[in-house]
Amino acid sequence: MPKTCPVCGAKTVQYEGEVAIRCENVSCSAQLKQRILHFASRNAMDIEGLGEAVVEQLVDKKLIKDYGDLYYLKLNQIKRLERFAEKSAQNLINAIEKSKDNELSRLIFALGIRHVGVHAAWILSETYGSIENIAKENIESLQTNREIGPVMAESIHAFFKNNNNLKVLEKFKKAGLKMAQKITKVKGIFSGKAVVFTGALASMTRNEAEGLVRKQGGRTSSSISKDTDLVVVGTQPGSKYEKAKKLGIKIISEDKFKNWLKTLLIIILIANISGCAELRRKFIRKKEPKKEEPSFYRVEEYKVKPPHERYQEHYVLWHNWHLELERTEPANYLRDIASISEALRHLTAMRDLLQEEKAKELGIEITQMEAILANLKEEKKDITKDVRSRRLVEKIRRVVVNNFSYKRVKNYIKSD
Repeated sequence: MPKTCPVCGAKTVQYEGEVAIRCENVSCSAQLKQRILHFASRNAMDIEGLGEAVVEQLVDKKLIKDYGDLYYLKLNQIKRLERFAEKSAQNLINAIEKSKDNELSRLIFALGIRHVGVHAAWILSETYGSIENIAKENIESLQTNREIGPVMAESIHAFFKNNNNLKVLEKFKKAGLKMAQKITKVKGIFSGKAVVFTGALASMTRNEAEGLVRKQGGRTSSSISKDTDLVVVGTQPGSKYEKAKKLGIKIISEDKFKNWLKTLLIIILIANISGCAELRRKFIRKKEPKKEEPSFYRVEEYKVKPPHERYQEHYVLWHNWHLELERTEPANYLRDIASISEALRHLTAMRDLLQEEKAKELGIEITQMEAILANLKEEKKDITKDVRSRRLVEKIRRVVVNNFSYKRVKNYIKSD
């Protein structure tokens, strides 16, 4: 048995139970083109425009020696390839750049580690959280995960012990690829459930369906066991379907699976519209930071504070509300009626703490805000999309900041 690859000179590996002797060097020229095509494929890094013809040119012209070199290609180098002009070359550069932000599981799958498919790559990313952590594991520790058997563990270990592969990973790190993620426990309608798909799915691919399950806290498997909780059946199911029936495992159709997902989307929509914190915690992945309750919500504490402190609190919260409305991305605007009502409440509280002359002046701005709120309620509009309302709110903000800040009106605040 040859101890080194006759093409690249890297150390060879023979896995238990296999006759074949393999080279695990990702830079080996004998397998370079196929490795790069796999790296750029849809389920891996999904680099649009990096097809077979382009890869052949890049390798043949010695512009890349491994898939790590993709992230160091220059526009002028790509423009010199056949069928490439300024725009098409820039599109490919943009696609390569975009792939840097892919999920960690995609990168792990893209590495082309033998026996590590899409599902196993996701398991590794969720269990270890980074490429660095996976590389530290030995064969025995990898097998503590019930999803990773001895053959896969040996393959993973061999990949990360190859010095040539480590050099490529270093290129990724320097190029700024996402090589780590936070390990989070996701809650959703499939939390704690093991789901198996069998048969052909009509409305989505198997990988897409499994991804939806994982995003809702479940785990997927390619085989039926006593630990399986649910089997989703497409057309022409195989032996898994019969085995599931024998074991008494719950079986649902693809249509029912889709209906469950539709129900989930409706729940999330209701949670967003109603602001229901309990629904958000249960079904929406992003955790809401705890907000400290302003002192004026605690009535007794609010009453004992002097008027100027109460005024200042309301002024700061009114101003912060407007700044958030102004700077937040459109998809995340504070846009509901309750938010605008809250802002109006702060203005009204400020007016009630002013002496008569200034209170009347601020009352004009409050009247305008009330009109905006009434109009939005009547026409069911979103303040972020109603240009006239936004302009008027901005005008009111300028008036309030210029004339009713605490420093400007401290002499007009009522004293207890």
